[in-house]
Amino acid sequence: MNSDIPAVPHFDCHGDVTSVGPRWKRWLKAFQYYVDGRGITNPAQQNALLLHSAGMEVQEIFETLEEVPDEENDNVYKQTVRKLNAYFTPQLNVPYERHVFRKMTQQDDETVDQYVSRLKNRQ
Repeated sequence: MNSDIPAVPHFDCHGDVTSVGPRWKRWLKAFQYYVDGRGITNPAQQNALLLHSAGMEVQEIFETLEEVPDEENDNVYKQTVRKLNAYFTPQLNVPYERHVFRKMTQQDDETVDQYVSRLKNRQ
């Protein structure tokens, strides 16, 4: 096990509420890279390290969350990730998102690829 790999900073639960979902996804991806780099494959260890790395605020949030239905091949780490994903990822207002999507237009200086990329990033 390589101890030279720096730890992942705690997740900031505060700040812009509209960006907490994307920030959580980025943090979780960085954490997964960290776990993979450390060679940790045991789900219980991954779970403990996730909650430790995320910080006290995330731990407090996690302790208040209700159980989520088990899925096939779930382990304690996957259950924790699913619970936190459900908490930090906001529910979309489908009619509003549809309206915004239909109002989007390609800019004069924007290529088709850039426009399509912007559409995809909207999701």
